[in-house]
Amino acid sequence: SGRRTDVTHGGTSRAMAASPDGRSIAFVATETITPPFRGDLHVADADGGNVRTVLTTDKPGEFPTAVAWSADSRFIYFVRQGKGSLWRVAAAGGSPELVGELSTDVVGTIDISPDGRRVIYGAGGPPTIEVWALENLRPLSVAR
Repeated sequence: SGRRTDVTHGGTSRAMAASPDGRSIAFVATETITPPFRGDLHVADADGGNVRTVLTTDKPGEFPTAVAWSADSRFIYFVRQGKGSLWRVAAAGGSPELVGELSTDVVGTIDISPDGRRVIYGAGGPPTIEVWALENLRPLSVAR
């Protein structure tokens, strides 16, 4: 349609990803100018409405950076700044869960395969960026 929609939130937006079902977007917003410093992972409806925070931290080393969705749109995967660790949180909110360690270097991008068994990520810094793929991740536990 060419229509532009602004999504209202605090801080500076960083990484973002659209859910596979097309209903939602996930994005990171950070507040690093004036205390209290904070990193938030938000989910909003695809039309930009109903913005909700699913994760927040005031520890800069734990700010979420890269984000990706699970194929069923139930979980959001994210990397914590400076740690190279992969986490996930339910799109509806809840406690984050450590999935695994990706790299000792800075991880800038992630993607999850449609079957949920592989993580593709980019790590490193200038001048070389490394691209890695992990296989045979443990299956997602399904809450009933």
